[in-house]
Amino acid sequence: GFAGLYALKQPGISASILERKIARICETGAGTVVTDCPGCIFQIKGGLAKRGISIDVCHTAQFIAGGCR
Repeated sequence: GFAGLYALKQPGISASILERKIARICETGAGTVVTDCPGCIFQIKGGLAKRGISIDVCHTAQFIAGGCR
């Protein structure tokens, strides 16, 4: 959905992918999303915040170090 400049070059497609990601994340009931991709962290965090959804998003290293909820 983000893939570097993809979100800027194809905002409609990127937004559609983000919508599906957020829907699937919410379906899990998870309180934290962990990923290695900085672009995904940025995009998912922003998408969740825009919708008022309180789910933490962090990098795998941050999670392992105990820096996430």
